[in-house]
Amino acid sequence: MAKSKYVKLGEKASMFYDPTTKLKVVPGQVVELSNDNLRSKRIIRAIKAGHLDHADSDDLEELTVITLKSLEAPTKAKAKDDDDDGDEEVTKISLMRFKKDELIERAMEEGSEFSQEELDELKKDQLVDEILGLLEEE
Repeated sequence: MAKSKYVKLGEKASMFYDPTTKLKVVPGQVVELSNDNLRSKRIIRAIKAGHLDHADSDDLEELTVITLKSLEAPTKAKAKDDDDDGDEEVTKISLMRFKKDELIERAMEEGSEFSQEELDELKKDQLVDEILGLLEEE
């Protein structure tokens, strides 16, 4: 049986941090595990004890997904804030912290060519990519 490569907080934990692998899981977040993470005794014990749970496909759609790629090299785009004269840096990680509804609203504000219904069907990480693409076009 293949193990899930994504974990979320279990019912017994308010947050989880493994200092050896630098894995941090907070409420509302699903984190992708690397091969090193999957072999970590601390992470294995946390899963067995109920501090971490394997995430299923529903969790990936509902919660913020932190992938290994986004942790290693975050995508950056510059955006102008109408209320501020300075540049505000927007990264994939900073956008993933927003709820899906907020991301849909942001995509519409940035001039997405997708309709509201089409944006509703996208997964959260796809919405973030759409917003970053719109910001890079400006």
